[in-house]
Amino acid sequence: MRSITTTGAFAITLAAASLAAAGTVAQAADQANVRMVYVSPDGPNVDLYWDSSQALTNVIYKTVSTYMTVPPGAHDFRVNQAGSSSAVVAEVQSSLAAGSFNTIVVGGKSGQLRAAVFNDAITTPGQGQASARFIHTAPEVPGVDVAVKGGPVLFTNISFLQASSYGSLAAGSYDLELRSTGTDQVLFTATGVVASRGTIHSLAAIGGVGRPIELLQIADATSSSSSPSGGADTGGGGMAIRQPAALTLVALSLLLTCLLGATAVRRQRRRL
Repeated sequence: MRSITTTGAFAITLAAASLAAAGTVAQAADQANVRMVYVSPDGPNVDLYWDSSQALTNVIYKTVSTYMTVPPGAHDFRVNQAGSSSAVVAEVQSSLAAGSFNTIVVGGKSGQLRAAVFNDAITTPGQGQASARFIHTAPEVPGVDVAVKGGPVLFTNISFLQASSYGSLAAGSYDLELRSTGTDQVLFTATGVVASRGTIHSLAAIGGVGRPIELLQIADATSSSSSPSGGADTGGGGMAIRQPAALTLVALSLLLTCLLGATAVRRQRRRL
């Protein structure tokens, strides 16, 4: 059994929102919203095109872009080797509904890249609940079930470049096991996966081909008027964490403590 390094993408998003030049994502009920997650462990840097328009350039491993608005309807999403207008490495067609939020996931080994489009949930979880889905993007890992260690199975029979439906779970911290489909054989374990109340996340298994297997926690839109904002998270900096999961959680706890402390100070000043 091996351990997965867990990386909390929403913590990185908080940093990117304050540092990146890009502002919040423009949203309109008559537009569709789409973003890109690039997780090929050994693929080249890439550019993303929708139809004839270039949307993203020089995208690197573990990039999670912000949502971009596109007209609703059928679109061709093309992934090219960075800097080339003709070297197509993956392509997918999808029809996007007005007001919808969608994620294009591009993964696979170099020379065998594939792309898939998944619709993101925009329904706020119930009181004290969080919502999550699992996306399998590790090309060397077989189909898996995802279960809480010592608890229930959350998602079953998820193969490469497939996504589960969203499931609800009580807010808290979880140790998750990736098991060979239909068995109790644990392939990998992710410890301390934080599910904060009211949040919606995609949990993506990434890595392989010489890179560590990791669980990438990606914040999804919670409503048509509330989506992750700021610049794209890229594979450098915090996204390239290699520390044990416990250290990642310590950093996350410190960040949350600082945010709660700042909120308390503001409330006290208002009373004064």
